Formats: sequence, C-alpha cells, structure tokens
Amino acid sequence: MTNIEQSKPFPLGRHGGPLPVPVRSVFQRFRVLAKEISRRQAIGALREFEDHELRDIGLARSQIEAAVRGFFTLSETGRMS
Repeated sequence: MTNIEQSKPFPLGRHGGPLPVPVRSVFQRFRVLAKEISRRQAIGALREFEDHELRDIGLARSQIEAAVRGFFTLSETGRMS
C-alpha cells in the first residue's frame, strides 16, 4: 500500500468520531472492489489494442496485466523492438 492510500482518513460518523470497525471494514472492502473493477476495465481496454499499438507504448500482450497491476513500470522494461 502506498503512503497516499494509508493517509486517507476513514469517514466520520454522525457525531464526528470515527465509524465503528464493522462499518470501516465495509468501506475498505468497497475501495478494494472499486480498484479491482478499475484494473479489470484497464486490462480489457489494453487487450483491445493491436500488437503494434502495444509495442508503441512499450508493452507486449503478455505484460498487460502485470503493467496494470503495477508489477513493473514501462521504464523498467525498456522499449521493445
């Protein structure tokens, strides 16, 4: 998890205090689900690219999922020839 994700405060309850743990857990699960949906949409969009278009952005078809999930950056892979 990045520092940005860790620093997000939990929503506050009606009286300004933190929400109860079960409610926070629901919010956390919702965030995880929303991120996964976003990743799957990005993977789907990249899979629609032609091979030459993927090469233009420095990706091979086999690298799409890893790139979207952040397992490597394009600068680490270098340009493909």
